[in-house]
Amino acid sequence: MIEFVFYYIVPETVINNIYLIEEMLCILLVMLLVIVSLFESRNIYIRVFFTITGLLTLIMHYYVFWYMTRFENITLYPILVVETTSRGSSISIDFGQLILLGILIVWRKQIIKYFIKVLKK
Repeated sequence: MIEFVFYYIVPETVINNIYLIEEMLCILLVMLLVIVSLFESRNIYIRVFFTITGLLTLIMHYYVFWYMTRFENITLYPILVVETTSRGSSISIDFGQLILLGILIVWRKQIIKYFIKVLKK
């Protein structure tokens, strides 16, 4: 008979809290995708809503990373995240950086106008 022994690197109570935050993050990401796919970014209210939702998602996303650094080593690379434990590593896409890039793209015209105005002074 084979007996499986599970070693939890992260306590189960912590994982349950992380899953709750991840569920909220998933809802925010779906909201962002719906906003981007249904509406034009020319409307200022849509851009502001996208930005606020994106910033909330960023805060929660990086809070989870900060919290998990108690149990594993997390390294951020451009567009990638490497999570390393004593049992191995995993590589995933850093959606926080993608959302930040999306916010910059939504406001790109205003950002360019601002820098042109500053550089002309």
